[in-house]
Order: sequence, then C-alpha cells, then structure tokens
Amino acid sequence: MKSQFFSLFFAIILFTACNKDSVPEKDADNAKKCRIISADMVFNPDKKINAAYYAGSAVVNYDEKYNVKGIVSTQDSAFRSFSVITTPGQLTLRTKYNGDWIYKLDGQGRAIYVEFYNGSIRANLSYNAEGYISSLTKIDTYSNSQTVYIFNYNNENLVKIASVSSLGGHTETLEYTYNNDIAVDLTSNANPLYYLDIVEVIPGFFGKTSKNQLSGVKQTSLQTNYGSGYSVSYSFLYTKDSDGKIISMKLINTHSEINPGVPNYVRVVWDAVYNFKYKCD
Repeated sequence: MKSQFFSLFFAIILFTACNKDSVPEKDADNAKKCRIISADMVFNPDKKINAAYYAGSAVVNYDEKYNVKGIVSTQDSAFRSFSVITTPGQLTLRTKYNGDWIYKLDGQGRAIYVEFYNGSIRANLSYNAEGYISSLTKIDTYSNSQTVYIFNYNNENLVKIASVSSLGGHTETLEYTYNNDIAVDLTSNANPLYYLDIVEVIPGFFGKTSKNQLSGVKQTSLQTNYGSGYSVSYSFLYTKDSDGKIISMKLINTHSEINPGVPNYVRVVWDAVYNFKYKCD
C-alpha cells in the first residue's frame, strides 16, 4: 500500500481563472492567469491534540517564463522540496533527500521514461494516437517485480487502469470519477497518475490529460491466489473563490481490508486539507 500522508507530493500548473476551453478563442489570450505561489496542508485537522496531526507549507518559485523552477517546503511530510533542471530531451527534479528524479522526453516533450530513487523504480510509457498514455510498464528493483498498467478512457477522461504484477499474479484496479469542472492539477493526489507511484507528475509532460477535475478514486489491490487484499477510496471536496479558483481542497481517504467470505473491514479513515494562495497577472 502507498505510504499515506508521507507520499503527498506537490505539483503545480499555471491556473487560468477563465480557462481557454470555456472562453471564445479570440478572448483566450486575454484570459486572466493566476499562479499558485504557496500552499499549506493540515493532516487530520480534527485531531490536533494527538500525534495524528501534522502541518506543512510550501512556496513555489517560477522562472521568467512562468515555468516552475522549484518548491521549498517547511516539512517534507506535507510537500516535497525540489528544483527543476531542464535539458534537451530530459527533465530532472533535484530533491532534498531522494536524489534526482529523471524524466526522459520524446520529440513532443512527453515523458517516455521515468526513474526515481537512484534508479530503483523505473517506468516506460507509451501513448496512443490521440495523445493519451495507453500503457505503462514499471520495474521495481526493491521487490524485483514488473507491473504492466493498461489505461482506459471515456469522454476524454481516464476512467480505469488495470494492472498485473509479476509477483504471484497480484492485480490492481484504479477507477476514477470526475465532476463537471475543467481539470486543474493542484496536488499530485488530484492527478490520476499519482496512484501509479509516479512520485511527481509534472504537468505538461505526460501527454493529453483528463478533461475534468478528479472527484474520486477507488484503488483495489488483490492477491489472486488468495482473494485477499485491500481497497482504498479517495474523495475530493473543492472550495472556490468568486473568480472560480480552487482555494481549498479536502482529501478524504478510507482504507478497507478485503478477505474472502467476510465483509470488508474499514481499517482507517483520514483526511487532509490543502489551502492555496495565488498571484494573478
């Protein structure tokens, strides 16, 4: 199972308050553009009196072209600190504690190979004719395993990923639901690829993305030989300001155990609240 709050990584895109998909083409270039400049996160905000309460914040830095050049975090359990290095055919994230994360790019600037934790986790990505990711093959040298993920889309949204691992026929299914809003990536949790352990999904480098904003994820993991495993449900609640910018996101996580012949047992429920600040042109 993915580490719960310790794996909460931060990804930023340029937020367009009047999204170009929702305004006339002639007005699109004049749409008001806002960049997230800081964020804070509180883990289990209703449990401040015990060890289940954590908080952290991050400041986002941009270059002269408004590309993210780095994130500085007060606590890496909330957000990860990193700097971005761009070279021809490659994007490198220099992290504070985990070395360099490598993204090799094709001629269209899409990630076709990623490498994390000094090469211990590697993945190759393929794209379909429409520009969406069609499959991903991940190699984990920690467990000496290979997992193949197949992607399925409907109405311009990623709706399901099914995978099979080389370890004992272990299977995993990810099912996604969306609201009717145009997608804005705020944290990696709100990006469908996050649940494949692609630790930092940098917007703009993974081909065509889902049209709508993610509202829920159901992750089911099973050992096919025994029928046991776990199910994790994630739900997202967004708060917007009068301009339509997402200023807060609440993430609710419910983890259940699956065992043959008995009802699913809810082992843990936790939530985290993210708040965002913007600077607008």
